[in-house]
Amino acid sequence: MQYNREDFYKAIHKIRNFYIKKGYFKVDVSYLIENVSNSNSVIVQINIKQGFKGYVSDIIFDGFTKREKKNIMNVIRIRKFNSLTSWITGSGIIKEEEFDQDIQSIVQYMQNLGYVDANVDMSVQKIDNDKLVLIIKLNRGQKYHINNISFSGYDILSEDNLQKAINIKHGDTFSIDKIRETQEKIKELYTKDGYINTNVDYTLNLNQDSRTYDINFSVEESGQYRVGLVMLTGNYYTTKNVIYNNIDIEPGDVFNSTKIKSTQNKLRSTGYFKNVNVYPVKCEENPINSSEYCDVMIEVNEVSTGNIGLFAGFSSTDNIFGGIDIVENNFNMAGLTQLFSEGPRAVRGGGQFLQIRGQIGARDKNISTTWLEPYFNNSLWRVGLEFNYGVSSVLSRNYSLNTLGGAVSAKYPVSPYFTYGFRYRIKNSVIKINPIKNKKLEDKLSENERKRLEDEQTKLPKSLLDLARSERLNSGVTSGIALTLGYDSTDNTFKPRRGIKSNAECELAALIRDSDIKSDFPFLKSGWLNSFYNRILDQGTLKLRCDFKFINPLLIGSGLDIPLTERFFLGGESTVRGYGPGKIGPKIGGDIDDPSGGISSTLVSIEYLHNIFKPLDAFVFFDAGSISMDKWRIGRIKTSVGFGARIDIGKQLPFVVGLGFPLNRDHKSQVQTVFFSMAG
Repeated sequence: MQYNREDFYKAIHKIRNFYIKKGYFKVDVSYLIENVSNSNSVIVQINIKQGFKGYVSDIIFDGFTKREKKNIMNVIRIRKFNSLTSWITGSGIIKEEEFDQDIQSIVQYMQNLGYVDANVDMSVQKIDNDKLVLIIKLNRGQKYHINNISFSGYDILSEDNLQKAINIKHGDTFSIDKIRETQEKIKELYTKDGYINTNVDYTLNLNQDSRTYDINFSVEESGQYRVGLVMLTGNYYTTKNVIYNNIDIEPGDVFNSTKIKSTQNKLRSTGYFKNVNVYPVKCEENPINSSEYCDVMIEVNEVSTGNIGLFAGFSSTDNIFGGIDIVENNFNMAGLTQLFSEGPRAVRGGGQFLQIRGQIGARDKNISTTWLEPYFNNSLWRVGLEFNYGVSSVLSRNYSLNTLGGAVSAKYPVSPYFTYGFRYRIKNSVIKINPIKNKKLEDKLSENERKRLEDEQTKLPKSLLDLARSERLNSGVTSGIALTLGYDSTDNTFKPRRGIKSNAECELAALIRDSDIKSDFPFLKSGWLNSFYNRILDQGTLKLRCDFKFINPLLIGSGLDIPLTERFFLGGESTVRGYGPGKIGPKIGGDIDDPSGGISSTLVSIEYLHNIFKPLDAFVFFDAGSISMDKWRIGRIKTSVGFGARIDIGKQLPFVVGLGFPLNRDHKSQVQTVFFSMAG
């Protein structure tokens, strides 16, 4: 075969990697090339020194504290061998090139604790068959501190301003990382006021006797710049307005490095771009007014923002379910008119959210459409439209709730955390009695009688007939307008660890009945939902949830006149765990033990969630809730305790399973000990 030097070097590298993956430590692969006389051929001799073979069964730390051991395991790459996962992760295999990197990482860690003279040695011992022990030995030396901190070269800012900006002081443990952070903080202090070409450097002076360092930060100040042009590149689909609505800088403003960073973060958080880079370019002096201007370039790399997917899952509420989900996170409604001429690209790039979702389950079927414009008419108003149709028998197999409705909402962010807005909704609801399967009774009916189940009243229990008659009179169109207030300071949308999320809504609604027998009437519907998150341990989060919901019928209305589709229900995997869906509160009565809901609802939950390792969390909880048919009242409280696990399988679709144990149930039919949910 033809000799190619580049291919040959790659082959040698593959041989070496092959032996390393097999666990051979310090494998040495060398070669010798000999030319054949009177020929265009060469002889290649490959020499392999395998060394000894083994996997890391243990890592021994010598000279480290317990806390240092834990932190060092987060900075080094070498890991113990795990028979379950190492065949995937490759952990437990020692690679010679990682030795120097890990030693340097440990030395740097110790130096940032003040041990400037720290020395680390790593060695490997073979103990049994293929087992290796990695020994990490530390000679830490003496601890160093910071003595005097001084500044030079400054004029625009005072020394007091510089002192307030730094995060180190006299007597602190010496840390080169903290010194570099301080260097950046001083520079940021200048760049956020437009002095973008300011340079900051530092010098160290060692006091050997006291083992301290004097630090001097020298500043080379620049002129002040303003923002010139804001230029875009890379946005082939996304419109300019979408990007401009998500930036914090405008031409003519004093150049601010903090706003540059926030602009970059806001554009990244939209999900429209794979990469975002915001940086100053073409900084020139304007000869007309002697002001210095600097243009800003916003460079983006777009990603696919739409998908069509099938999903399936199961839960303790709806057994097996599935459906289709169509999502476009960067939708452009204005492009619908060009859809047939330009194709799908015409409806992309407007910064709007569109979701069409259809789900079919054993007890729940629905289709919904959601559209959201986050910057309506280039303002901060967020306008949304919703449409949904559903048929649900989750609360009872004896009847189903059929609903058809929609809503329009508008919200305005007063601050990064607080929003207010309005919401108008309209919904038509109908209750339908499901035929009760009774084989013995059906055998007695003729074919014609089976087709006229609604006329065969003897087939339905009296309490269910009463419910059917009552709810047919209650059924109709509900329409209402609400004022909404929201506060959200949580640190993560899908898995918060700290912060508060609070939403309040007060709605004035009216029921227009399908029947003339009972009168129409208005009612007030209000809710206050609160979740508090506190990170009490490195891997632990405490969540407190308090929800209050009330319906207040006005004029001639009463709680019994409120349709089932408007009432509140508690129980199931998302409220009071350990109880079945809707099993808390009033029942229909008679020989049908189905929930009828209420007009006053209270829910309190305390949950502690602890991360075991990256995808797995364990949690324990205490839940309490009540449902009442009386206005503005907390009814008899039902409580439960339990525990469970949550596994994040990606795409914000966790698998949750747990056990809930009611503490004061009324009867066994209320209990649903196991709860679980999963979709993918």
